[in-house]
Amino acid sequence: MGEVWMRRSLWALVTIAAVVALAWALYPRPTPVDVGSVMRGPFVKTIDDDGKTRVRERYVVSAPLAGCLLRIELDPGDAVGPGSLLATLVPAHPALLDARTEGELTATAQALQRLGDGYRVDAHILVARLDNALQVPVAALFHHDDAWAVFALAGGRARLTDVRIGPRNAMHAIVKAGLAEGAKVIVYPADAVHDGARVTPR
Repeated sequence: MGEVWMRRSLWALVTIAAVVALAWALYPRPTPVDVGSVMRGPFVKTIDDDGKTRVRERYVVSAPLAGCLLRIELDPGDAVGPGSLLATLVPAHPALLDARTEGELTATAQALQRLGDGYRVDAHILVARLDNALQVPVAALFHHDDAWAVFALAGGRARLTDVRIGPRNAMHAIVKAGLAEGAKVIVYPADAVHDGARVTPR
């Protein structure tokens, strides 16, 4: 009788061990994720663009003598035609062209030639600057139900969290609501990440 009981107990233990091993094998592993932080710090947003200068139509306006140019009353884009008065030039007394004057004229001419046709221009326009802004990595943001959201990391699981953001630049966005300083968020979330999914930081 004791031998039968022992044999049954052994088979029961083997069965339980097999079930546990199978459950462990089938239990989903946490998805490795990259994690960023919600932090405070300086924030700067600029509009950056580049281009080339282009002269569409060239006109040469010249005067037969040297003089002093009075204030021009025309504005850029005003229509002019043959015989239109473009500017008034008051004759100047002739002056000796010394070395200093010649140098100044040469420097002025060179400065005017720096920005001509076909020159490359890089523009950086400051839009926003904050010294202590709450920020979240833009790589964590995505659209959800016509709003912005992130996957916050809490208790080893991904939690879908709606956020309200302000200005953003290439790296960060200002947080107006939804996240606290120090919160951990998943950046570049993969398709396997969903609300409640088990995750582990890489």
